[in-house]
Formats: sequence, structure tokens, C-alpha cells
Amino acid sequence: MKTEIVTATGPEIAQALGESEQRYQRLLSAVTDYIYSVNLVNGRPNTTSHGPGCEAVTGYTSAEFAADPYLWYRVIHEEDRALVLAQVEKILAGETPQPLEHRLLHKQGGVRWISNTTIPHRDNRGRLISYDGLISDITGRKRAELFVATEHAVLASLAPAPTLTAALPAILQSIGINLTWDLMLCWLVDVKSKKLAYKVGWQRLAASTTGTVLTTQPSSSNSSAVLRVRVITEGDAVWISDRAAVSDAGKGILPDTMVGGAVVPLCDGRQVLGVLEVWSREALPPDEEMLRELSSIGAQIGQFIGRKIVEHDRDEEQRLLRTVVDNLPDSIFVKDAESRFALVNAAHLRLLGVADGREVCGKTDFDFFPKELAMLYHDDDQSVCRSAQPLLNREEQVVDRGGNQRWYLTTKVPLKDTEGNTTGLVGIGRDITERKQAAERLARVYSRLARKGDILKRMVQELKSSKKQLEATQMQLIQAAKLESVGTLAAGVAHEVKNPLQTILLGLRYVSRSLVSTDENIVQTLADMREAIKRADAIIRELLALSAVSEFHREPGSLNAVIEGALMLMRNQFVAAKVNVKCELCSSLPPVMMDHGKLQQIFLNFFLNAVQAMPDGGTLSVTTSSTRKNGHHQQYASLFQRFQRGDRLVVAEVQDTGKGIADADLPRVFDPFFTTKAVGEGTGLGLTVAQKIVELHGGAVTIGNAVPRGAHLAVAFKAEG
Repeated sequence: MKTEIVTATGPEIAQALGESEQRYQRLLSAVTDYIYSVNLVNGRPNTTSHGPGCEAVTGYTSAEFAADPYLWYRVIHEEDRALVLAQVEKILAGETPQPLEHRLLHKQGGVRWISNTTIPHRDNRGRLISYDGLISDITGRKRAELFVATEHAVLASLAPAPTLTAALPAILQSIGINLTWDLMLCWLVDVKSKKLAYKVGWQRLAASTTGTVLTTQPSSSNSSAVLRVRVITEGDAVWISDRAAVSDAGKGILPDTMVGGAVVPLCDGRQVLGVLEVWSREALPPDEEMLRELSSIGAQIGQFIGRKIVEHDRDEEQRLLRTVVDNLPDSIFVKDAESRFALVNAAHLRLLGVADGREVCGKTDFDFFPKELAMLYHDDDQSVCRSAQPLLNREEQVVDRGGNQRWYLTTKVPLKDTEGNTTGLVGIGRDITERKQAAERLARVYSRLARKGDILKRMVQELKSSKKQLEATQMQLIQAAKLESVGTLAAGVAHEVKNPLQTILLGLRYVSRSLVSTDENIVQTLADMREAIKRADAIIRELLALSAVSEFHREPGSLNAVIEGALMLMRNQFVAAKVNVKCELCSSLPPVMMDHGKLQQIFLNFFLNAVQAMPDGGTLSVTTSSTRKNGHHQQYASLFQRFQRGDRLVVAEVQDTGKGIADADLPRVFDPFFTTKAVGEGTGLGLTVAQKIVELHGGAVTIGNAVPRGAHLAVAFKAEG
């Protein structure tokens, strides 16, 4: 065998090596995989080298990686850096981890998905000295998976959703998370105005895989209007690489951090029903694949909107038809070929004695009528279905669930499908009842008698109640007549006694000033006489006040102001008697028609009585309130007796912590000249005059014992207006 050795000169070798290197470089630039190596010193990474193929995947050359030791970390997507570092730690711990899929940031912009497979290298002692990594660009596969996952998520959100509003937040979040968008805004065409209206949005939180739903409309709804109108008008999606280069592209609506994005139509195949805006914080080179995916999602949403519009229109037509059918006085029903009810109107429901149509569907006449009648109806139904001929104006006897017999004029016509096959029937019945059965008449008469019996019972109860009210009124008239007699007596006595008393009082004063005596008994006797005459004069004045019934000047006023004025006048007496006053006056008390001075007089009397009932001091409680008489105020039953149901009332209550009033004395506290005080401390006319003043105001007053001790007095007046 002959062997021939071919030798080449130096220039030829250099040329061949150059051509080989060029072919190698072209081959590497076309490969989407590359290898990197990490050398370790003392078990920690020291140097890293990247194969030439790194430029095709990352956009950076091997030299750039060598010059910047941390470039490999910065090109990792910030959301995936923790995963990569965890993979490194597993390698350094002696493990061989599974390939890791994560994202890289390309030098020219955009995101690449890679598969990172690591292979550890050990020395002859088993120590880890380095590891290699194989980087495979899986962007295409990953993007396809994300596209499929996103479309599946959109469909999964739309399928069960009753409205688009319910599904949109989840849809926008799926698009944002899966397709790495930072902000989305959805606009829909308003059905009435035909203008775009903001619906909902979603924004990714910075450096996060989560986001927040934007339910409120952006501050400037006119921004991005040019792009939206263009998409609505032309029906084509628009890609924005950098909105700074596009006039009116999201200015005013979008944060300054939003740079690139797209606007796609929501189309149902016939018309554009809205637009979807998606934005990123980065400038984006044109991406036809992403734009097609967004347009596909927009078509899914648009078809959902279109379907809901059709369903809405269909529901409106059904509601219109149902309204007409339900408001017809005739009984209307639809049955299938087996004589089962499929649809009934309100009139037929009343005939069947059922409130809800769902209780009828699927049932037959045998479920509602006597067997004999139900069999007749069933035979007629089957005759119509078999012959496909209508049954016109058949008089049928009907017995409803209440047992009432009626007569209906019924028409039944066959119901056919699009191919002409009979699938059931439609029936309509008109009530033509002209006479009633004797049993039905007797039942109605019995029902009327039963109702009249109930009415009679109510009338008896009302008569008993009226009798009690009449007796109470009679007692009030007797008391009024008694007070009237006292008033008449007071008027006569007062004028006869008042002037002589004044003359005697003046004489005593003159004698006291003129008489010089060292006899203490004479001086004390004169003083006692003056006090006795003053008490007699006080009785005369109260008698005159009792008899004076016409000197009232009433006008709207505040009961709180009356009480506060009386309390102020009594301030010194309270201090001297060691009485603590607790005052709770309603701030929203309505006005009362009143004579301010007269009412202040009665409250002064109430407060003075309370102070005298607490000789060792105590607490005086004063409250006011507003209410209506409605039958639920048991504690005020006697107080509210003279008022009408529904009257708005103002109530004042005075309570002390004295020993109270003996039960035997309570019925007499308003009688003239009745008093439980010691001789010389009271005239017995204070409460009588107070009651008369209250009644002249159209009010009422009651007094009783409080729990656990003391007396309780309540006054009620009808509010003005």
C-alpha cells in the first residue's frame, strides 16, 4: 500500500485555519445552546467562562462575561434569581440538581426562557473542583406553553362566569402573570351611548409575581384615546415598542414607568365590543407572536361578550313574552307529547293552586285534578298530538284544589318542531262559569258567616274596651267637676278674704314698729301672727291661680328651657338642702305650645316638693324625651291615656330619693287641700294647681313611687307640628 504525504506551506495552513474558524463561528452563532464552566477554590466559585454560543442566547459575548464577573447574575430575571442561587447551593453541597428552567434578560431587550443543566466535576479524592452547565434556549417552547396556559386560564374564568365583570379580574391577572405584563386596562363599548367606558384594570406590584385589581377609572379617561379609537375603528391590534415615540399613547393614564405595550380589540367576529391595553415597564421590540396571542385572547373575551349580549336580548324577549302571557286573564299552558306541563302562566297557576311554576313543570293533570277529570284532559291531549289537529272551544268542567267547580272554554293546538313533527301542544282556557254548585254556595255562605262571627267578636271586644275608656272618662269628668267647684269656691273666698288679710298685715307691721316692749312673749306673738297671715295670703293666691282659667298666652316653646330656668331659680335651695341634681335633657326635643311662666311655676312646685321630701339631702333626677303613642309604652299607659295613637309627645320626668308616698295617699295627691307635710309647711293646693295648668296645656301628669325608693312624677304634652 502506497502512502502519500501531502505537505502544505505556511500561508496555506493559515488560510485553512482561518476558514475553519469562520465556519466554526457561523456554526456557534446558529446554535441556541452553549456551555459555561465554573471553577471552584476551597469549595466556592472562583472563575466562570462562557462558551461562544452565549451571545446567541443572551446577546452578550464571552468577553463581556469575562470582563464583568457579576454579569451572569444580572442577566437572570429578578424573580428567578433566588431559584438559580438555590440550584448553585445544591451543587456546592454535593448534589446533582434537576435541570432548572428560568428566565434571562436579553441584551437587546425582552425575556428568554432557558433550561440550565449542571454537571459536577470531582478530583480523585471526590472533592468538587468545578461544574459545567448546558444552557438551552427554550423560549419558543416555554412561550407556547404559557400561551396555552393563558388561553386555558381565560376559558376557565369565562366558562362559569355569569358576567364579564365577574371574570375580568382573574383574566387580567392570568395574562399579566403568564405573559409578563405589568399593567392592563379593559375598556368596553357602552350599549346605550356606544362610547368606550373603563371597566377594570390590573397592575403588577413592583418586583413581585402578584398584582392588584384597579376597580376605579384612571384619572384621565381621554388619554390613549387615539390608539383605542383606531383599534375600535379598524379592528386591528396595535403594538407600541416605546410609547414615548407615539403621540398620546397612554399619557396621563399610565405611570411613567410603563414604556412598551399593545392595544388589541375585543371582537366577537362581527363587531368590536371593547379594547384591552397591556403595558410593560420595558421597551419592547415588535413581537408578532405575542400580538397574535393577545388578539386571540381578545377574540375569546369578545365572543363571551357577544354571547352575553345575545343571551341578554333573548332573555329580554322571553321576559316580554312572559309578561304578556302572565298578565292575560286566560289560563295558558304548554305540554309535551307525554302530557307533562312544560310552561304555565299565572292564571293557570292560580287554577292549580300553586305559587311557583317550578312546582308544575314535569307534572301532569293527575297531580292536580281528580282522576276522572285528569283522564279526560289526558285523552284530549293525546288525541291532539296523534292527529296533529286542534281541539277548539271544548267546554270542560274544572275542579281546583280548593274543591271549587268551574267551567272553562278550552282550545288545544299541536306544537310542532322545525321539521313539522308534533312535540306537544299549547292550550288556552277561558273561565265561562255561569252558575255555582249548591255546595259551593253553601260553602261561601258559611265562610261569610265565619267572617261575620270574627267581626262580631272584634266588635264585642271593642265595646268592652270602649266601656272601660268611658268609665275612665267619667272619672275624669267627676274630678274635673270637683276641681271646678273648688275653683268657684276659691274665687268667691279669695276676694272676700284677701283685702282684710292685707289690712291686718299692715296693722301688725305698724304695731311691731311702734310698740317698744321688753316682753319677749309679745314680740314672739306678733311674729307668729305675721307668719300666720302670710300663710293665709299664700293660700288665697293659690286659690286665685286655681280659679283663673283664661289668662294664658301660649306659643311654641322649648320644655328644656322651662326646666333649665326653674332649676336655675332653685339653685340656692338645692345647695342649702344638700340635693344633687342629675339632669338629662333630650337635645332634639320638639317644641310645645305653652305659657312659659305657668309651666315654670309647676316645675318650681315639683322641685320644691322634691327638696322637702329629702330633708337629709339626696338626688333629684330630671329627664326629658320625645316619643309617639303606639301602644308599646306600658310604663306610660296611664300618662298617655288622653292622647291619640300616633301623637308625637314630649315627656318630662322628675324623681327624688326621698321616702316616697304611701300607697293609700297616691289616689288623693291631686285633691285640693290634701297634703302629707307638717302643719305650716304646705297648703295642699300646689299639685292641684299644677294639674290644672298641665290640663289647660292639653297635657297629662301622673305621680307614683320609684324603685327602690323615692317619688316619680311624669308630665306629657303633645308636640307642636
